[in-house]
Amino acid sequence: TCEPRLINIEVAQASGEPLSPPPETGWYSTTLPDVTWQSRWPNYRGNAWYKLQWQKPECGDQPLAFHVHSMGVAGAVFLNHSLLWRDANLTEPLSRSIGIPRYWVLPDALLKPGINTIWVWVSGTTTQYTGLQDVELGTLPTVLVAQQTSWWQNQALLLLNLGVTGVLGTLAFFIWLRRRNEHSYGLYALQALLWLLYCSLQMRQETGPLFSDSLQMSRANMLLFLGFILSFSLFVWSFGNYKHMRRLGI
Repeated sequence: TCEPRLINIEVAQASGEPLSPPPETGWYSTTLPDVTWQSRWPNYRGNAWYKLQWQKPECGDQPLAFHVHSMGVAGAVFLNHSLLWRDANLTEPLSRSIGIPRYWVLPDALLKPGINTIWVWVSGTTTQYTGLQDVELGTLPTVLVAQQTSWWQNQALLLLNLGVTGVLGTLAFFIWLRRRNEHSYGLYALQALLWLLYCSLQMRQETGPLFSDSLQMSRANMLLFLGFILSFSLFVWSFGNYKHMRRLGI
């Protein structure tokens, strides 16, 4: 076959400053997606190295590429210890690569015959969605298909959802302004606003300057989500004209 073959995936805690050299010991075999930091390293809040060893094919003239479905919270990618890409901020307030699919064409000058290694440095916490998600290693056309699929799932559908929610929420808000006794429209506009704010924070690619660290941002996002759930529940009850809502005066 003329496709590269992934041989082994390992992960280890990263010590020292961001992008310090990978450790010599402490490696664990793993599979992707790898979101088991809590079970592997209880209460660990820090960084990790992923080591992906793969066999370079001896045939074919197609350029090779590497695709990452998502990593969290911030990260960097190396090919045989040469930097391919890194997030802008690798210390708090961190950049955010959660839910952002990316791909890189692997330069021929950095490849060697036989076994090659891709190193992925990830900064995250056990209290958040962290670690390394699915990857795709192959020829450029194959990787582009994976990239487009991931972008549609992680970004395009969410943007479409936000657009529809924004339009319907705006219509409900203006109807409520004209008919203040129709509380259902006001509640629908409120839940739409909270959903837009929640998703907007989810799609932010930088923690700062709004928040000092990722944990603070996650707490704010959780509060927005709880507010959305509450306002949506009140909207459903109000729209259904339940007697419990009438007792609350809604």
